[in-house]
Amino acid sequence: TLVFLVGALVIAGGLALWRWNQDGATNAPAVTSAQQPAASSGAQSAALAVSQAQPATPILSASEAVSRTILLAEASGALDIADTATGKRIYEQLLATNPANVEALVGLARALRQDEKDAEALRALSQAYAIASGDPAVNYALGVLYFEGFENNQQAIEHLTRALEGASPDLKRDTYSYRSLVHAKKGDYASAIADMDAIIMAGAGSDDYVRRAQFHQARGDDAAAERDFTAAIDRAPGVSKYYLYRADFYASLDQVDKALADYGTFLEVRDPDEGQVDIDRTENYIRLHNSAQMGAPAPVDDKVGAVLTNTVDGARYVYVPAGPFDMGLDEGGFDEKPRHEVELDAFWIMQTEVTNEQYEKCVIADVCSPPFHPDWGSDEFWAAYDLHPVTHVTWEQASTYAQWAGGRLPTEAEWEKAARGIDGRRYPWGNTTPTAQRLNFNDDVGDTQPVGSYPAGAGPYGTLDIAGNVWEWVADWYAEEYYATSPRENPTGPADGERRILRGGAYDTVLYHVGAHYREGAAMTEQSDTIGFRVLREEAPE
Repeated sequence: TLVFLVGALVIAGGLALWRWNQDGATNAPAVTSAQQPAASSGAQSAALAVSQAQPATPILSASEAVSRTILLAEASGALDIADTATGKRIYEQLLATNPANVEALVGLARALRQDEKDAEALRALSQAYAIASGDPAVNYALGVLYFEGFENNQQAIEHLTRALEGASPDLKRDTYSYRSLVHAKKGDYASAIADMDAIIMAGAGSDDYVRRAQFHQARGDDAAAERDFTAAIDRAPGVSKYYLYRADFYASLDQVDKALADYGTFLEVRDPDEGQVDIDRTENYIRLHNSAQMGAPAPVDDKVGAVLTNTVDGARYVYVPAGPFDMGLDEGGFDEKPRHEVELDAFWIMQTEVTNEQYEKCVIADVCSPPFHPDWGSDEFWAAYDLHPVTHVTWEQASTYAQWAGGRLPTEAEWEKAARGIDGRRYPWGNTTPTAQRLNFNDDVGDTQPVGSYPAGAGPYGTLDIAGNVWEWVADWYAEEYYATSPRENPTGPADGERRILRGGAYDTVLYHVGAHYREGAAMTEQSDTIGFRVLREEAPE
């Protein structure tokens, strides 16, 4: 999946997927020393070798230049309305006349990206780069492609940095803004903030202050975050969303009075077309906390907080009550949108991931096949890893174990509710920045840890290690745009697909991947030392 950062990120104008600014593109003849940009490992097989000698740009008559300009505008306009076929046809027509037309190559890459043909897009941009390696628009486009198409953050940053050299003011702003997202995905919030500083110094809007506030919040600087959230409101006091952003910030810090005030203002000034999910959760927060302040207890399912043991494998289960919660993240990766309300039945879910010791019981029962772990069964392995999460299991192996234990794999929605609860938090413990005290991630330890080693990272219903340690298989097929059409009640995912979903991140993943909203797809046969699972039961374990 293609993702940006922990927390709700406001994407400023000009950063829509692959709608880069082409104003800086040139049609300069090839520079013989220009090198094709290095592809990521997933793209190297697709990148074509580009000849060092490109045809020189022909000298155009005035009428030919006007015709070319008109065609470029028509092609770009076609892509703006998702008419990829027309845009691609025009760009190919221009390139047939002049293969060194950099603007056409960049436009063709955009069309190919809309068709989800990232490898072909890389070929087009590689050719443009060989012709004009210093062109800001080419480097910006490459930076976007490497980040979103190949998840190669280093190449993305290198090209975005080159794009800043000689870029127009508008393209420079877009580049700083986009580069901040890449820095944030890497967990480098200091650099992300520095990029936003450059934008704000040049003249900022409220969205820019909100994004910098969210970077400050992710970095743990709540005072700076509050200043920027407030600055966003000061610049647009009549826009409801900025009160909502600050209200969510106050709610994450349990500053109830301030949160109630901002949520109230949000409802007063909200736009007529405001999303119903935001209205519902705002009203729920106000109702819940007003009743608590008046001494009226909120209704509670008496099983919440209970921990029961399954006699089949000895696993402990925690209870998740029925009801709605907000799933997804509007400002996250494109497959995490939109945030939407989901209504789930109650269920019981394993407090931790399945351990090697527990999985062995299923193997001994001749139901489960052994994991693909190379050291499984050795004395050294059991001495070191018996209480670690079982790994090197495929989706089918995980599903088989779950059925043997009297349950099943959780759906993606069930897993997310168990991880984040009903208050919209981004991590199991809340919204504060992940640390090594709360979870095993970012290669801080370099290996899995025994389950339950991070009680400070517990989820709202008592789940442990649901962020970090190992990725967890869930039941659903993966589809990038599923949330747009997902049913409201007890969704079970697409009817079919090519990959299943992994959730929660692992011991070696970066900060963003451990967010409760983050989605990853993997082949059902995938198995590694970073993949495990936990089991869900619809009835209480016995």
